[in-house]
Amino acid sequence: MSDAELAAFGKKWRRKARFLLDEDVDVALGQELLRQGFNCRTVRDMGIACQEDAAVLAAAKRDDRILITHNRDFLNDRSYPKHSNPGVVLLPQASGRAFWAATGAAITLVGWLRELHRGKKVEVGPDGSVTFHEHGRRVRYRLGEGEYALEWKDGLTD
Repeated sequence: MSDAELAAFGKKWRRKARFLLDEDVDVALGQELLRQGFNCRTVRDMGIACQEDAAVLAAAKRDDRILITHNRDFLNDRSYPKHSNPGVVLLPQASGRAFWAATGAAITLVGWLRELHRGKKVEVGPDGSVTFHEHGRRVRYRLGEGEYALEWKDGLTD
């Protein structure tokens, strides 16, 4: 691989994500994302507050933003298939150390590897787990001691 090819590969795959916060997400998370150098907007900023879920997801796709939400409806692949999905991070209605550690891990994974997570659905569990939903399968991770990830597969399908 030439230097130019390597540079093009790195440019494509190391692109930072842009985020859209759904109206049910605390704007404090958006402020933290901005502080960390991410481009983050809210549905209110974009003039789509109180719109149907499909309209919010379409706006996220048009603006190439990963949607951060508490709305579990976005996990439904029939209603929101991969081709219409710019990427979704589902947060639970929870708080605490495990939740914030998992939220940080999910945002870090998705935020710094934008192209790898295009069309993916990432769910942060109230127990601190992070689950990647793709093609009807789930792979779940939990942060272990020392902040490394432990992987396990549910064997369940979505």
